[in-house]
Amino acid sequence: MITLTEAEESVLAAQQKVRDNIAYRYNKRLVIKIFAPDMIVTVQVPREDGGTLDHARLYARVLEQPHPGRYRLQTEHGILDRLYPTRELNQVDNPTLVGMDISSF
Repeated sequence: MITLTEAEESVLAAQQKVRDNIAYRYNKRLVIKIFAPDMIVTVQVPREDGGTLDHARLYARVLEQPHPGRYRLQTEHGILDRLYPTRELNQVDNPTLVGMDISSF
């Protein structure tokens, strides 16, 4: 059996306290969003790719989730070449209000 010194026990107690504090803060504020296939979302267009009069966000449809937290998207211009993380996507609650024709994707 391994015996710990008093200093080692205090270090372990401090580490556990930090872990508990981080877990509490993480769980308190985080709402994990999961996007199902065929949901309409918006993704931000990088500044260098958009014009001054273009919209800052682009409408897209979720095709699949090949990796946890990463989504393959399709826009009216085609399938995007990279996977987008959940934090970059915003869900569109009612796509008919923004004048989108979902069947055009």
